[in-house]
Amino acid sequence: MCDPPWPALEAEFNGYVLPVLPAEHGSVLSVSGALGDARCSRCRAIYPRRWVTAPDAPIPFDWAHENDT
Repeated sequence: MCDPPWPALEAEFNGYVLPVLPAEHGSVLSVSGALGDARCSRCRAIYPRRWVTAPDAPIPFDWAHENDT
């Protein structure tokens, strides 16, 4: 386990790694299991509580990146 605990969290969806944050109430995607488990980005431990995607997370769909340069 990392020290400090949970220094950074991430979840994978559609091949994109999204930054996520601990939260009192999980997002629809995290509570429904659509994003799978959140993990520590350093030690890969599964985060056992609710979480939400970070506000600056990339849009996790290829069509949203077609015009990226």
